[in-house]
Amino acid sequence: MPPERYTDGYGHDELPLFRKGRDKQIEDMAKFVDEFDGKHYEGKTDKERLARQIKGVHDHISSGAWKTVEEISMATGYPQPSVSAQLRNLRKEKFGGLDVQGRYRAGTRIFEYKLNK
Repeated sequence: MPPERYTDGYGHDELPLFRKGRDKQIEDMAKFVDEFDGKHYEGKTDKERLARQIKGVHDHISSGAWKTVEEISMATGYPQPSVSAQLRNLRKEKFGGLDVQGRYRAGTRIFEYKLNK
């Protein structure tokens, strides 16, 4: 059975399995941020920041339009390495297992991404 999906009232998909509303979803996502790991991860200081990042990246690619990491970074204000990390995380089951697709932008060696609904 696929995960339950919500919309935000504006026609955009919200992350699966989370309550409606951006602030509530950030709170819900923060519960799962403890599952992040890494040599320099500190839950006390990184938890809310990473939850906001993953939600911000999700919101930006949810239109279904193809976007480069640079475009997502400029729109969200998050550093490009953080955007790349959150795109990878959105694909993981523990963060929704979303279908984030990637391809080379036509005529370039620049990769772009979109959320397949």
